[in-house]
Amino acid sequence: MELDKTDGIIHVATGDWELVKEVLAMFNKAYKKSKLKYLSSVEVDGVLFSYIDAREASVDHVFLFGSSFGDRVKALRDKGEIDW
Repeated sequence: MELDKTDGIIHVATGDWELVKEVLAMFNKAYKKSKLKYLSSVEVDGVLFSYIDAREASVDHVFLFGSSFGDRVKALRDKGEIDW
């Protein structure tokens, strides 16, 4: 995950765009003051990226979202549901 400081957009490398949307929805429900917003997803050189608007989000929310996404990916890997 990378935050582009020039435009405030988080670039999330992922194997599943829907997983990013799912984790973001759960995150925003848990942290009602979160200002993170899903923008779009693209494929760049075979790598899937989702873009999250973090311009109005706190640094804590950016960190917590990244941690939440990483935890969800690890849980799915441990269950053998994903292999990326």
